[in-house]
Amino acid sequence: MREMNLDEIIAQIPSGSTVALSALAPVDLVERLQSEAFDIQLLDTTLHGTINHRSLPSPDKPTALIITGFFGSIPDMKAIQEKSASLGYTPYLLESVSDANRHPQSLTVMKEILKSSKDLSFDPACSGRYLAIFLEPYLFCPKEGILERFREEGILFQTDLNPLYKRPEFEKQRANLYTAHECYLGFIALDSDIPEEKARQSAQKILAVLDENRLRRCSF
Repeated sequence: MREMNLDEIIAQIPSGSTVALSALAPVDLVERLQSEAFDIQLLDTTLHGTINHRSLPSPDKPTALIITGFFGSIPDMKAIQEKSASLGYTPYLLESVSDANRHPQSLTVMKEILKSSKDLSFDPACSGRYLAIFLEPYLFCPKEGILERFREEGILFQTDLNPLYKRPEFEKQRANLYTAHECYLGFIALDSDIPEEKARQSAQKILAVLDENRLRRCSF
């Protein structure tokens, strides 16, 4: 499956069709599709923010499926293509646009250090400038305190994520998007476009901050 830009994809989808995509897809993508009068169906994700092919629902009418990455994480393309086609979707792969990383080795260093943590997860195959990490649920409650400590330690990150399922027009779909909501609650994007030694120090500081906050964990 080759990557296509959005104009190419839209040109191939019949007018008035339903388009399915990740509940964590970019807002501007959905707004463009809505401007073309497509119906939008949100799909639940894996714990790393990409479409979960194992939970794809069977569409009740012909549906286009736009596959997107998530902060450098790419879904299992072969599995999604095979499963979606068997259910009646027409899949399209949207071209990825990611910020360039002038220090790719720094991303490798951060992943190597952080993989030992039981307090977070990330896609080991991710690439690009940002490393999307996902806190374990017991750290959702102290997350704001964790982010404040990251700032104090000079760790570069962003948490700008506007999940589509929070928009009023998708209220009826929210009940089926449990994992996407969990991703949103635990999501932090670490900036790895930094010198290697700073990346090493940042990753070690992250482990220390999470260790500090483990005792403040949520109780369920």
